Amino acid sequence: MKTLLGLIAVAATVITVGGCSSGDDEFKSRSGTQQYDSAQSIADDLKVAGFDCQGFKKDAVTTYSADAGRCFLGDREIVLSVFTSDSTLDQNIASHLGVYEPVRAQYGFLVGSKWMINCGDTTTKHTCRDIKEQLGGRIVKPINY
Repeated sequence: MKTLLGLIAVAATVITVGGCSSGDDEFKSRSGTQQYDSAQSIADDLKVAGFDCQGFKKDAVTTYSADAGRCFLGDREIVLSVFTSDSTLDQNIASHLGVYEPVRAQYGFLVGSKWMINCGDTTTKHTCRDIKEQLGGRIVKPINY
């Protein structure tokens, strides 16, 4: 009887420990409403979500962004930006669209709450869409053919 109770206790412990550890390591998709305090924190979240953001480099702050950086996902360079307000984010998007729309470029941005990822050409890669599935947000493209 003691042996049977001991085996039950061991099995219960294994199930409890196994159940706890498997759920903690799993990335939970975001809605896009999450906010980041730096471009590095976006890169860190990308890594946890399964995107290997290689060679992260901090960029100079721009007219609109409070913090910016860039990294490579495979052969694709992406730019990560954090803004102090949604209005400065919107101004940044408008300035980019003013450049890309006249030349009919298929360029995409993944936009969340005070953050943006410049994903590049949307005709050759699905970078924006793939990241959106994990980090949420909305995709903004200058031209929708």
